[in-house]
Parts: sequence; C-alpha cells; structure tokens
Amino acid sequence: MYYQTVWFRLSGLAAFLALLWGLYQVRLRQLAREFNAGLEGRVNERTRIARELHDSLLQGVQGLTFRLQAVYELFPERPTEAIEALKIALDRGDKVIIESRDTVSDLRQSEVGDSNIGQALTALGEELAAQSDTMSRAHRWPVFR
Repeated sequence: MYYQTVWFRLSGLAAFLALLWGLYQVRLRQLAREFNAGLEGRVNERTRIARELHDSLLQGVQGLTFRLQAVYELFPERPTEAIEALKIALDRGDKVIIESRDTVSDLRQSEVGDSNIGQALTALGEELAAQSDTMSRAHRWPVFR
C-alpha cells in the first residue's frame, strides 16, 4: 500500500516537523508581541515623565529668566521698582524649586508606589525573573509529553 512506503513515511515526518516548526514560530511571535507591549508601556511612561519635567521645571525656569531680564532692564532707571520686582522674581524662583521638587517626588512615588524600597526591589526582581524565564522558554524547542 502507498502508506507503507518509505516516501510516504518520510513526507509524513516532514509534515510533522514543519507543523512543529510553525508552532514554534507562532510562539516566538507571541512572546515578541508581549515583550514589545511591555517595552512600549515603559517608553510611554518615560515620555510622560519627560513631559511632566518639561512642563514643571523648564517652563518655570524660563518664566523666571524672563522676570530677571525685566528686572535687569528696569534697574538703571528705577532701582526701587527693580528691587521689588527682584523680590517677586526670587519668590517665584522659590515656587519653581518647590514645584520641581514636588514633581520629581511624585514621579519617584509613581514608580515605586506606596511601598518601601525593599518591596519595590522585590517586585522588580520578580518582573525580571519572569521576563528571563519567558525569554529562555522562547529559545527552547517545545516539549511534547
């Protein structure tokens, strides 16, 4: 019979191996999608942090620079008004520093959450171990039992 021939058995074995290879490739793509989704989440979080820092720190410093420039131009003609404007600018500088500290503090707290550093490190270690385990499984051949 045709199914008893060597060629039929070899083509059946080749089809089975091709199926295994296809399943392996599907699993690799699935793991790559999961990894990329996690990476995209981290990039989005870092972008949010950069925007937050830009909005609070850089714009505050730029506004303070404009105020100091106005004081500089006011000084030769009206020194008493310049001193008052300088006091206002210094107060604004203090506010910028406080806002910047609060922003950076909030960013750190959002990364760590309400937990302490020990819990944060434990969570990070578990996340890295899970990623390492997932990636090491992706590079092994599937085991069928």
